[in-house]
Amino acid sequence: MTTLTRFAATRSACLAIALGGLAAIPASAAEVAAVLGYAAPLTLSTPASGIVTQVAVHPGQSVRRGEVLIRLDDRAMRARVKGIEAETRKLGLTRDEARREYQRARTLYEKTVISAHDLKLAEIAAASAEADLTIAQSRLTEARVDLAHATVRAPIDGRITRVMVATGETVQNALRATPMLELADPRQWVARARLSPAQISTLRLDQPLVIRASGVHYTGTLVSLEPSASAPHAPIDSEVVVRFAPNPTAKLLPGGAALIDIPGDGRRE
Repeated sequence: MTTLTRFAATRSACLAIALGGLAAIPASAAEVAAVLGYAAPLTLSTPASGIVTQVAVHPGQSVRRGEVLIRLDDRAMRARVKGIEAETRKLGLTRDEARREYQRARTLYEKTVISAHDLKLAEIAAASAEADLTIAQSRLTEARVDLAHATVRAPIDGRITRVMVATGETVQNALRATPMLELADPRQWVARARLSPAQISTLRLDQPLVIRASGVHYTGTLVSLEPSASAPHAPIDSEVVVRFAPNPTAKLLPGGAALIDIPGDGRRE
């Protein structure tokens, strides 16, 4: 066999091996259209009622944990706190004096100067003063909590997605809290897609899936697989929700387009 013949044979063998390897690779996943959104926006409100005096944020704004978002008129609440603080100080002095009176009564009783009845009265007066102070302290704590509720603060670092109240608006939260704004964690997103029964046949919860958004690929987790509304007598489609964490610098928008790689050919049957 000549050198040229041996080279041709070797080349044919290598090509056959390469083609055999390609045939062993499974078919690539099909891409289905999806819609982006924040994973779990928080709807914020407050148990306090009153007039909105400040809306410090707007949709799309990034906020830090503890940052003021909305303020209600808190003048009456502050006045109540000051009044109860003054009452608490007064009752504290009364309690201290009642304690001293009780100690003096015990000394006099031991010297048989006063009767057991008088000692008991002093003891009751001291206990009553202690109880009055405790009640006032509880009222003060409640008033301070109510005052704190007049200011809505960000519970997490996030981004404002909606503001549902305006300055000057009155909110009544005595029976049911009024939604005031929505705050989302920009580190957690979801892609939602509607799939046919054939498309979801190979899917399972917690399955990793690849998402392509703004030209970048992310690996997410299938967190929801629920039937969605369909036309009468039509196969019941399902909505799939894939949670993923994009790059901090990714320019994603709620409602934006994305693609989800579905295992198999992805055909709607």
